[in-house]
Amino acid sequence: MKKIYRKSYWFWIISKFVVAIFILITILISFIQENLEGMDLAVNIFFLIISLLLVITLFPSLTSNISAIRSVTGGSLILFGLTFLVIILIGSNDTLKDLYLFSFIFCFWIIMIGFFDVLRINKTTANNGYNT
Repeated sequence: MKKIYRKSYWFWIISKFVVAIFILITILISFIQENLEGMDLAVNIFFLIISLLLVITLFPSLTSNISAIRSVTGGSLILFGLTFLVIILIGSNDTLKDLYLFSFIFCFWIIMIGFFDVLRINKTTANNGYNT
C-alpha cells in the first residue's frame, strides 16, 4: 500500500488540500445560515479542527517534531469515512441513485486520505523509497 502512496504522493497532498477546503466551506455555510446549538455546534467544531489539522499536515516542517498529528488526522478521517459510509448504506435503502454512488466514492477517497496520513508517507519517502 505504501508503494501506491509513494507513486501518487502529489495526488494525495492535493486531495488533502481539497478536502480541507470542502470542509471549511461547509462549516462556514452552516455557521452563516443556521444558529447552531448543542450537537450541531460540536460536530462543526470537530470538523473545523480536522480541517485545520489537514492544512497543518500539508507542511512537513510543522509536523516533523510531532508525529502524532498525522496519526490523529488520519485516524479521524478513517473514522469519518467509515461513519459516513454506514450512514449512506443505511440511507440508500438499496437504491443506486447517482448521489449514493458518488457518496461511496467520496467515502473511499476520505478513507484513503486517512491511510495516507496514518502510514506517514512524506516527500523523501515518495522520492527515494527510504522509510523515515
